[in-house]
Amino acid sequence: MPAPELRPHFDLVVNLPPAAVLTTLAERFQAANGTWVGHITGEHAQIVVPRQDRHLWSPWLSFSVEANDEGTVLSGRFAPHPSIWTMYMAFYAMLLFSMLGLGFFGLSQWLAGEAPTMLWSLPIGALVGAALYASAFVGQGLTARQMCAMRSFIEDSFPPGSARWTS
Repeated sequence: MPAPELRPHFDLVVNLPPAAVLTTLAERFQAANGTWVGHITGEHAQIVVPRQDRHLWSPWLSFSVEANDEGTVLSGRFAPHPSIWTMYMAFYAMLLFSMLGLGFFGLSQWLAGEAPTMLWSLPIGALVGAALYASAFVGQGLTARQMCAMRSFIEDSFPPGSARWTS
């Protein structure tokens, strides 16, 4: 079983040249009829849940199309909506800077001979950080079916036997 990741990823090797893969994906996105919304820009593509079905926790799948020895590799990464991901990282940054500042304040209390009460913020901050980290996996649990459906949508875009997962 793979280790849990904040932003799960996959690699799909397709026995077609990159231009054919991009053309196939573009046709598949047009034929999706509102099941998925797909965008292709250069050698990068993105699939999202249609707006009417989208929730706060709905995944976005971004992937790149790169040539390799066997044909083409699609390297995909799941993440929440970009603004949600930015907020998530901002929470991490705020927590880190708060713990750093409060930790130094507690250290200065200790060096000044006072009771280092602010050092209690460090284990509390660690618990908050662990909860924030765990929330990513709760979100992945809520979106597991959509992530599997997105992966299947990509794999089913190609003829049987022409694509294989490497991760």
